[in-house]
Amino acid sequence: LLGVCGVSGSGKTSLLSGILPRYLENTQYFSQSPIGGNAYSIVATAVGALEEIQRLFCDKTKAPKEYFTFSSRGRGQCDTCLGKGIIEEESVYLKGAILCPSCGGRRFGPGSWKHRVDGCNIYEFLSLSIDEVVIRVPGEYRKLRQVLDLLKSIGLGYLTLFQNTSTLSGGEAQRIKFAGNLLAAKTRQVYLLDEPFRGVDKTNICGVIGVI
Repeated sequence: LLGVCGVSGSGKTSLLSGILPRYLENTQYFSQSPIGGNAYSIVATAVGALEEIQRLFCDKTKAPKEYFTFSSRGRGQCDTCLGKGIIEEESVYLKGAILCPSCGGRRFGPGSWKHRVDGCNIYEFLSLSIDEVVIRVPGEYRKLRQVLDLLKSIGLGYLTLFQNTSTLSGGEAQRIKFAGNLLAAKTRQVYLLDEPFRGVDKTNICGVIGVI
C-alpha cells in the first residue's frame, strides 16, 4: 500500500490518473466522481448484488424472477412509473418529478408484494441497511454474503441496497466503484484511489486498508 502526498496543485491526481497507468499494467483509477448510470441504477446493481437477491427470492418463494425485477416490463414492475418510482410532471401548476401515486416510490408493483422472504417482500428487503441484510442471508448464498461483508468492512453498512447511485456522496461512490471492481476482477489489479479517506472516520479507514 503506497500513499501519494503533496500540496494542493502539485499534480497528485495527474500522477494517478495520467502517468502511472502508462508504466503499470492492470491499473484501475477511482475518483470521487458520481457513478454513471440511469434511473434504475442502485447500490445493489453497482456491486452485482441484485441478481443474487433475486435468486434468493426465487429459491425461497418459488416465484419467477420477473416478480423481483423493477427495471424491465413484467409482473414485478410498477405499471404507472415503469419502475422509476417517480413521474415527470409538467403542467401550469408543477414542473418536475412527483412520487408515483401507484407504488409510492417503491418501484415494484403489487404483484411482487405478496412474495416474502424472512417476512420481507423484495422492496422491503432491499430497503434494509446492508448491516441488517447480511444477517438475514442464509450461509449457502456465499456470493451475496461476500458482497455484503465487503461493503460492511469498508464502512458502507449503513447504506441500503435500494439507494439510487446518484444520491451517493463522492466518498461513498468511490468505495462502491472500488468494491464492485474488486468483486468482479479476474486478475490482480493495481488500484489507484484519489483521496480515498476524505470524510472517512478512522475506524472505516482501517476497514478500507484491510480490504486493500
